[in-house]
Amino acid sequence: MRTPLRLRLGAKLGLAFAGVLVVMLASLVIVLHKSSQASGAYERAIGWKTALEGAADQADGTRQQQAAQALYVATGELRYKREWEEGVAAGERGGAAVEKLHDPVVTKLAAGATAADHNHDETVNTKLFPAMASGDTAAAHAALTLADKYVRVPLKAQEQIRAYVQKRQDADIATAKSAADAARTFGLMAGLLATLFAAGIVFLVSRGIRRSAAQVLDRLNLLESHDAAELEEGLNAVAGGDLTRAVLADTPAIEAPGGDEIGDIARATNGIRERLHVSVDSYNDMRGRLSELIGEVAGSSNSVAAASRQMATTSQEAGAAVGEIANAVGEVASGAERQARSVEAVRDIASEAAAVARESVLRAREAARAADAARGVARAGAVTAQEAFDAMTGVQRSSKDVTSAIQDLAVRSGEIESIVETIAALAAQTNLLALNAAIEAARAGEQGRGFAVVAEEVRKLAEGSQAAAGSIAELIAQIQQETARVVGVVEGGAERTEAGARTVAQARDAFADIEAAVVDVTTRVEEIADAVERISDGTGRIQTDVGEVAAVAEQSSASAEQVTATTEETSASTQEIAASAQELAATATRLDGLVGSFRF
Repeated sequence: MRTPLRLRLGAKLGLAFAGVLVVMLASLVIVLHKSSQASGAYERAIGWKTALEGAADQADGTRQQQAAQALYVATGELRYKREWEEGVAAGERGGAAVEKLHDPVVTKLAAGATAADHNHDETVNTKLFPAMASGDTAAAHAALTLADKYVRVPLKAQEQIRAYVQKRQDADIATAKSAADAARTFGLMAGLLATLFAAGIVFLVSRGIRRSAAQVLDRLNLLESHDAAELEEGLNAVAGGDLTRAVLADTPAIEAPGGDEIGDIARATNGIRERLHVSVDSYNDMRGRLSELIGEVAGSSNSVAAASRQMATTSQEAGAAVGEIANAVGEVASGAERQARSVEAVRDIASEAAAVARESVLRAREAARAADAARGVARAGAVTAQEAFDAMTGVQRSSKDVTSAIQDLAVRSGEIESIVETIAALAAQTNLLALNAAIEAARAGEQGRGFAVVAEEVRKLAEGSQAAAGSIAELIAQIQQETARVVGVVEGGAERTEAGARTVAQARDAFADIEAAVVDVTTRVEEIADAVERISDGTGRIQTDVGEVAAVAEQSSASAEQVTATTEETSASTQEIAASAQELAATATRLDGLVGSFRF
């Protein structure tokens, strides 16, 4: 498949103007050629007219000679002799005018006439005039008869020349009229063709621009009213805690954008569409991952709450056990007779307390791991929100690129407008030159008639060019209006994109708050785990002390005091565990409240 020719708007209008100019120049060449033919034919007709007048003078001079020589013989008056001489001079002047044609037919006819005329002149000068001078009437009549015979030959040739010249003159006049009519016809046809060609070019260019601009505007409206609006509603839903709102972006791309400024806008619009669709995909992915994240956080918060409740129960049990140990130690201090039984009871209770402490350590470590996992999930949610924010920022940059491309189109439209003004000025100057040519042709009279016709046709062509330039100027104004409208649509889309970016930023900040809360929970769980470990250590020491009491009865009093101190320490640790467990429960409640604000 061949790739279509991609031209800028300036190149298209330049080619269109060049096409109109070529048509005008071609028609002007044809009109000038036909006018030149008409002018040449008129000049030849004028030359034939001069020769025709000379042939008439030559024939009149010959007839004057014929009449004068007859009257001279008849009357003998000398004035007829002078008239004969005048006829000879007139015939010679007419013959000279005819000879200027240098036409072979005329030259051939004139050659025979010249020989006969020489014989006629010789007869008159050598025979007729001497006979009249001597008074020999008979000789004069004989010479007159011979001279009349000779004079009829050039007279006949002169009539033939006159008829031939008249025929050629009529033919050249007809040719001149035909060429002038052809020039006029070609001028009218060329003007009509140039006008139709310019109108067709304007129609095609304007239709292409309107179609491309309408397609771009349609896509921008769809992106604004559907895709961007859908994304904005989804982001608002996420900001409100609703993670069930799915977004669908189905605006199609602009197929095969052109190579002009409208094509640049179409490609930039496709870029906005691609980035917006990437943002929608990122939103849908973020929504799914957030749903999983919130679910995991909810599970983790429930686990933390359960662990804290279990830990509180365990702490209470440990406190009760420590109380029992204290009572047992008191009993050991008050009576040695019950030492054996008390030591055995203390050993059992200490074992139970150690088991409870170890279980509390395990619970605390599990809660710490769950809190750490929740922190990782919250951090992943913050990263996803940041990616969505970056995608919205990319869409915002693309909107700025489209705005810049449309502003470049406005600048190009201004350049095209200046070109159109140049065309209009050129047409006006051509019109003025045509008017001057018409004035000069009018001064030339009959010979400038053909040039007057050409000047009139050139003036009409200039007026047609001015009209076409006006149409192109109106088209440029319409393009500028459409460009302003597209700028408004793109700026509205940019505002919506900026609002979406702010919403995504709010979601990112919310996840940061969740991560901070989870970090706080993790810290408190670790503190509880440390306290439980201290309880476990104290319980171990209790077991050791009880063993020593059982082994060395005589030191029961001292051991009882030591056990009492240990039980007091254990009681304090138990109270610390209870307080930490209460704080952990409160933190878990707040985390559960944050999670409860989302629907997923």
